[in-house]
Amino acid sequence: MIRELKFLVNRRILFVLFAVIFLYLSVTLFRAPNFTLFKPVDFFTLHLAGLLPALFPLLIAGVYLIPSVKKQILNNGLPIKKRLLLNSYFFFLLSFSFVFLPFLFAFYIEPLLGFVDYTVMKSFDTSDSHTFSQLMDYGAITYGVVYSSWVAINTVVYASLSLLLLMKINKALAFSLPFLIYWGAHIITANLSLAVFSPAYSIFPFGITQQPIWTAFIPFVGLIILLITIFLIPISKNSSIAKIQ
Repeated sequence: MIRELKFLVNRRILFVLFAVIFLYLSVTLFRAPNFTLFKPVDFFTLHLAGLLPALFPLLIAGVYLIPSVKKQILNNGLPIKKRLLLNSYFFFLLSFSFVFLPFLFAFYIEPLLGFVDYTVMKSFDTSDSHTFSQLMDYGAITYGVVYSSWVAINTVVYASLSLLLLMKINKALAFSLPFLIYWGAHIITANLSLAVFSPAYSIFPFGITQQPIWTAFIPFVGLIILLITIFLIPISKNSSIAKIQ
């Protein structure tokens, strides 16, 4: 397992990861003057809002198109359980880094460089607070580690969902179903005035006011139930793993 993980987290993957983080941060720095930002958490929120929440499941499924990932996870001959475990380790490390490194930049590096012109908060100004930001009462680093871990755990769930669909059913469902669930549930909860339970807002809670942290676990539990259900489905003859076997 460790050997396979080392093969996955190779120099090329790390280079691409850091390059994407750098480019994404550069875009955020370019956009920052167009927004009123009071403190580092506002810059961090701006960085994560937008493209990432909109395409979250598709971006995860797209990682399987990387040749080394496809070879090591899909064509490695490991049993399904070990394959899911390898998949989970890989996507957790990838996602955690993608969120936590920009957090470190926003809270600890950028303030030293002074790239962002923060607005001095006046008595009538209010800074938006989002779910999980209440953890900053226990220190910024606590918020950064816990929130980055939360995004990473959800990434693992969506990645596992895509992998199971890819192995047990077919490629089309592996790419489309997680995305349809993500946005379909978001639209349904919004129309029912239950947006606090949207899968999108449970991971990226930047479009609603701060909610109790427990609300984020409601859609997460639903995803876990779906994941277990698909895990128990027999392998289809048209699935990727059936073709390999």
